[in-house]
Parts: sequence; C-alpha cells; structure tokens
Amino acid sequence: MQVPTSENVIVMEKEYKAKQPHSKRITCLTKINDETFITCSEDNSYKIWDKDMQGCRYTIETHEPLHTMAITGEKQNLLISGLGEMDFMVLGTDQMNQNHISDPPAHDGKIIEIITLSKFQNKYFATRCEYGDFGIWGANKHPDRVLKILNMDDPEFPQDEEKPESKAKKPKKDDDEEEEEEELDDEGNPISKQVEEVVEVKKDFSNRISSERDSMIEIKWTETVIQSSATVLAVSNYNQSFVYITNIDLKMRRQNQLKKFEISRKPTKMYQINDSNLLVGTEEGKIEHWNFTQSACTKVYDVHPDNEGAISVILELETTSALLRGSGEDNSFKLLATASQNSSQFKIWKLQMESTELIPYLKIETSFKEGIKFLIETHDT
Repeated sequence: MQVPTSENVIVMEKEYKAKQPHSKRITCLTKINDETFITCSEDNSYKIWDKDMQGCRYTIETHEPLHTMAITGEKQNLLISGLGEMDFMVLGTDQMNQNHISDPPAHDGKIIEIITLSKFQNKYFATRCEYGDFGIWGANKHPDRVLKILNMDDPEFPQDEEKPESKAKKPKKDDDEEEEEEELDDEGNPISKQVEEVVEVKKDFSNRISSERDSMIEIKWTETVIQSSATVLAVSNYNQSFVYITNIDLKMRRQNQLKKFEISRKPTKMYQINDSNLLVGTEEGKIEHWNFTQSACTKVYDVHPDNEGAISVILELETTSALLRGSGEDNSFKLLATASQNSSQFKIWKLQMESTELIPYLKIETSFKEGIKFLIETHDT
C-alpha cells in the first residue's frame, strides 16, 4: 500500500537539546500541555522539555529506573510512573513535585502499563505488571488500591492470594514453671542455641504467559449492559498473540472476560475506532481491523511494509489545521498517525468513519534511522 508524500507539506524537524541528555533508554514520552512534554528513562530521571525553548527545561532525578507514565486525576494534574521493580511514583504536574511512592510495593513485578479510567471521570487509574497482575487505584496524591486481580490473562486463576506464614509465638511460662537449665560446654561456658533461619519463599511466575510487551486500553462497549460501577478494557497478550475484552467491576471486585480474539501476529498497540471496531497493531508493521460483533478480523493493513518492526504508535490527531484537514468542517474522517520501531518514517492516515477504512494520506521521513517508538501531538505552529 503506497502512501503519497505531499509536495504541499514542508516538514521542519527540530532537535531538542539538553546539556545532559538521557544516558539510558527512554521508556516513555507524555504530553503535559501544548508547550511541555516529559520523558522518563532507565537512567533514573525525568526530563521536562519546552517546545518554545526547544530544549530541556529541567531534570528530576529518582532513585530507581522509570518505565511508563500516564496523566490522571479529575483535574488531569497527576503523573503516575512505573518505578523500579515493583512500585509507582506520583508527581503533581502543576509544580512537578513528588507526592507519593507506593508502599508497600504496588505489584510483584515491574509495572509495564498505566492508564487513566475516563469512565470514572479519571478518579481512578489502572496498573498492570509484567506478570499480568492488575490493580485499580484512587487518582489522588496518595493512591489507595481499590481492586487487585492476579494474572488477569487467565480468568480461571485463583484470586485467593497466599498469606505469609506468621511465626509461632512461644507460650508464656507460668510463674510456677521452672526455668530451663542452660547447657554448658566442657569448660562451663553456656552453649548458645541455634536460631532457626527464616527462609522467604518467592512466588513462582514461570507459568505466566504475560510479558513486558503486553498493553491495555479502556474502550467504549455497547454489546452488553455494563454496570455503572464497571468499565471495559481491551488487553493484549504478546507471547500468545491474542486480545481480549474484559469487564472490570469495582463494586463486585472482579473481571468478566467478554470476548477473545486470536491475532495472526504478535499484538503491540491498540486503537478503538467506534463501539464495534478495534485496530490492533502487530509485529511486521501491520494493523489488523477487528469487529466486536462478528468476532472476526475484517481486514489487514500493511501499514509499514518497508520493515518488519512492531507497530509502536497508533495516535489519533486532534489538529484542526486546514492544511491537513482541508477547508470547512469535515467530520467524515479522523486523522491517525502510525509509527514502527524499525522505520524512520511515520505516516498519517484518513480513517473514514462510515466505512471504518484506513486511507493512505501522508508519509513523513525523519532522521530517526533506528525507528520511532513514541509520537505525541502538540499545538499547531
């Protein structure tokens, strides 16, 4: 599928510089507002970037690597980040101040996905760890967990979490009971009794099918009745190449898997078109179009045929630019941007809302020869 390069579009690539750039892999990029965006990295730091300054405004250092980020809260003023191997950190976006670090640990493994739950007016956010465990938390400066689901990829997995064994207390001696005599060695010195070593038994996750490549998004669902205390998520499993739709009910404190789709390639990104259709980006630069009602893949788009890398971005553009959208208010289509991890190009597509078909629109070449992992949209210039 050929995507034209428009001669009417001039692409200006600006480099954002910092005196001390990230020294390790950037793990997430998030928009704070139209002028500011933030990156986090495995080098234990955030960097706040200014669009007008065209550079890094300042750096926030942490004590552990950062993995993923999401904006949440009723006022969209909280930034939640996966921190280290089991925790998350809360920053206030107004002052970029640290509010909270989860204690005790949020999960048994590294948090790979964080999403805000718009069904509940962003009063809650959800986390998922590398072992498939899922949690929902109150979106405030000091979040409390309101729901935990172990190994959510397996709906039959027992949810009775093992409790650590408590040490048996020695019974108190009666006043009349004689003291136990100390044992002495040959020289008359007391022999110290051997203290029994307490061994912590680690949980076994070897049978889990989840991975760091899994993802989840909140979706609108009209196929069945959903309670006001529930929301619906689309969740992908990279290792086993499937996507499932699950109903998460806060009041009942459980999930109910509604649909499951076997994807022909390993899924990496998802985007909901409407109440009945879902786009699933996969390895080999392809996007599969799935219909909820039919429980079937209706079309496969060879979005980035020039490489075999995974789809890394499917982003809906909100721009009202006449250059991209044409003159007048045409609501018959949406603009989507896609990128691939092994391609230096990103592409813009017209998504026809009536036919739900993707139409090639623009191809934009960049200097990122190793591929593009993140895209965000700022205000028009």
